[in-house]
Amino acid sequence: MLNTKELKDLFEKINKAISKNKDTQAFNAYLQQHPDVVAEYRDIDKFKKKVWVKVFDIYQAELHDLLEYYDKAQNDLKQLRDKAKSETTDWNRALDLFKKRFFVPFSIEPANQEDVILNLDLPSFKYIFEDNRGSKEVSKEDLLDVLSTGEKRAYYILNLIFQILVAQKMGEKNLLF
Repeated sequence: MLNTKELKDLFEKINKAISKNKDTQAFNAYLQQHPDVVAEYRDIDKFKKKVWVKVFDIYQAELHDLLEYYDKAQNDLKQLRDKAKSETTDWNRALDLFKKRFFVPFSIEPANQEDVILNLDLPSFKYIFEDNRGSKEVSKEDLLDVLSTGEKRAYYILNLIFQILVAQKMGEKNLLF
C-alpha cells in the first residue's frame, strides 16, 4: 500500500514543499525533533490559543507595565485636551473682536480647537448661516455664495483680523503696527 503511485506522488509533493526554502526546512527539522507538535495541528484554533496563553504568561509583567503606561498616557492626553479646550485661541480672539464690530448673518466656529492647540492638526472651521428661519451649518463655498457684497467684505475683514493678531503674537512688523 505504501508503494502506490498516488501515495508516492503525495509524499513527493510534501517533501518538495518542505524543502522549498530555509524556513520550511527549519520548520521540518523542528517537527522531526518535536513530533508532539504535529498532534497540536489537528485543532489549530486550540493550538493558537495555547500559544497566546503561554506568551501572555511569559510576558505578564511587561504587559501589565504596558497597560499602566497606556492608561497614564490616556489620562495625560485627556488632561491636555481639557486644558486645550479651555484656552482661548487667536481665532477665538479674532471672532470676538469681529462680533463686537460687525453684525452679519453668519458665524464661524473652530471645529478642532484642541487638536490645533496640541499641534495635532491644522485649524478647520464650521460655517453657520443664520436667518429668520433658524441656523444651519454650511460649507464655506455655500456661505460665500449667499452673502451680499458687504457681508463678504466683512468675512474677509475677519480673516484680516486673524492674520493681524497672529502677526502681533509672532512679533512681526507690518504696516498696521
